[in-house]
Amino acid sequence: MSRPRHMRTERAAEAHAGFHDLLRSYRLRAGLSQVRLAKLAGIDRSFLNRLESGDRCPSRIVVLRLARALGLDERDRAALLFAAGYAPVRAPLDRQAELRSLAEELQRLVMTILVYLDGIDHDES
Repeated sequence: MSRPRHMRTERAAEAHAGFHDLLRSYRLRAGLSQVRLAKLAGIDRSFLNRLESGDRCPSRIVVLRLARALGLDERDRAALLFAAGYAPVRAPLDRQAELRSLAEELQRLVMTILVYLDGIDHDES
């Protein structure tokens, strides 16, 4: 059973309380007008205006589009997502670097074992 529409809207607005201020500050910092940002993000200017005024709550996709259009770095993008009530996007792990590091460590371990075994007198039986 779903909540009445007005209750969902109020609850969503509470969850996104700081989003509108943060979005506006990022837009001003980037030196963009609402018209230009809306065009870059592929959204309607009046929708952007309602986002900045706190009258509307964005979807996750809209937040990511805005972040890309604003040229936000990972930290600011995470802050914008969090302010909108979404979990931040994590950068993919560099598995190749992790595997190289593990392989180097394993190689050092094998060399240590071989040096140790080479120093043991094997003739004692």
